[in-house]
Amino acid sequence: MGRDNCFGVEKLRAIIRETEFDSVVKTICGTYSRMDELDSGLDWALSRNPIDYFINVSDNFFIWKTERFYDFPKIRILFQIDPQTNTATLCAIQEIIEN
Repeated sequence: MGRDNCFGVEKLRAIIRETEFDSVVKTICGTYSRMDELDSGLDWALSRNPIDYFINVSDNFFIWKTERFYDFPKIRILFQIDPQTNTATLCAIQEIIEN
């Protein structure tokens, strides 16, 4: 999979979403009206080269943390990158509630 850009063809990573991940995203979407935008941005970012920007917690597993901003929740996302298959698997998402 790829698309043309000014530097040639950009090879995009396939995104795999675990069922539990999608279930929690739907729940969070019910609370935050712009969560769908954050969810789309997540797919966009992970389909490119996200490894340099996120916390590496173990072999090919990473954490992405966001801060609360207007109508975006503060969340933590666990994902796995498989360089062999060029995929990113969204494993878990958790809303961080602060007192």
